[in-house]
Amino acid sequence: DTTFGWLLEKAREARAPEWKANTARINKMYLKVLRDKLGHIPIRDFATVEMQDYLRGWLNELAARQLSRSYIQHVLIYLRASLNEAVKRQLVHYNYATELKVPSKVKGVDERVLSEDQVATLIKHLREHGQRRDALVVTIFYVCALRPGELFALRWNDWDQAHPSQLRIDEAFGKSGLDTPKTARSKGFVYLPEAIQAEFRVWKDWCGDVAPTAWIFSSKRGTPISYDNYLERVIRPAAKACGIGEITHQMFRRAFSTVAIDSNASPKDVQGQMRHTQVSMSLYYAKSIPKSVAEAVDKLTNQLLAKTNPPPEK
Repeated sequence: DTTFGWLLEKAREARAPEWKANTARINKMYLKVLRDKLGHIPIRDFATVEMQDYLRGWLNELAARQLSRSYIQHVLIYLRASLNEAVKRQLVHYNYATELKVPSKVKGVDERVLSEDQVATLIKHLREHGQRRDALVVTIFYVCALRPGELFALRWNDWDQAHPSQLRIDEAFGKSGLDTPKTARSKGFVYLPEAIQAEFRVWKDWCGDVAPTAWIFSSKRGTPISYDNYLERVIRPAAKACGIGEITHQMFRRAFSTVAIDSNASPKDVQGQMRHTQVSMSLYYAKSIPKSVAEAVDKLTNQLLAKTNPPPEK
């Protein structure tokens, strides 16, 4: 008899050509979860309401294990896709998985956010301990709202001196290595404030390798920085020393969004700097930075620098 595992492979074959390397790695995990749990079961068994009850119970078990909503949603996506294959091949009359939902009691989403004061404290701590590169990295995380894989994939040719206010984002590191950014609309430009441009120039004079294809931020050996290692070895120890507590890369992007909105930046401008999928099509296609985006990011940057830079001598 045809098994669920066979249909799961058919669903994978139909979608895999469109997957990026990092997406393929993540999806492989979800497919294995389904294969291990359901792969041996004959397809005819999925044509009953009793199997729907069994699957609902399994989803509740996953939720009880404190797995995230996203995790369970991905499992459901491939469960439904596999059973859709069964319906198309007339192996079952109905896909009962379409009626299944993510259980209401799932692991909560981490919504913690850094305050502007916490970001400023972290930057000052790094500077005071001679970590000028790391202070700049944290600043870029915040004011440019970059994902960690994007920041550590920056090369010197992504910062064109003819347009110093623009930082090009066209590559990103994922768990499987160098790839394109997360989405098509993530690929583009972010605004680099003038005050940070000055810090970039200082860093360029100091860092060593400034070849066009060299990484802007690299290890001492000139190799790419692992963002997971960087979080564990640099950011978290510094945050702990500052009394900030547990910290993640995502908290910098949330901080940018929160502080920018609180500073009266328009949601559209915040979306523009963060390159979310909701950004306007004109901004996406133009690949340019509207004046209002620059003004919003300048304001946020000046607020931050006022808290991190020493007061002028009288």
